[in-house]
Amino acid sequence: MDQPRAHRAIKWTPMVTWISVGILVGTEVFGVALAGVWAFAGLFELPLTLTYPLYGLAFAGAAYLMFAFMKKAATIEDLTK
Repeated sequence: MDQPRAHRAIKWTPMVTWISVGILVGTEVFGVALAGVWAFAGLFELPLTLTYPLYGLAFAGAAYLMFAFMKKAATIEDLTK
């Protein structure tokens, strides 16, 4: 019988791997999203009133992708004993 989640011990090696992958992939995802907006806005010479909302949309999209990625990675990686 499985123990409740609150009583499971954490496996630290997979946890460190999971956190490290999150940092690595997060850097890539946010970097690409924000650099893409910067390049798009520069190419079309968009005013700041359009550029900043695009940054917000890119940030929100990157945050959603990271949330989905980390959630999926947590289900694949066995983080508790």
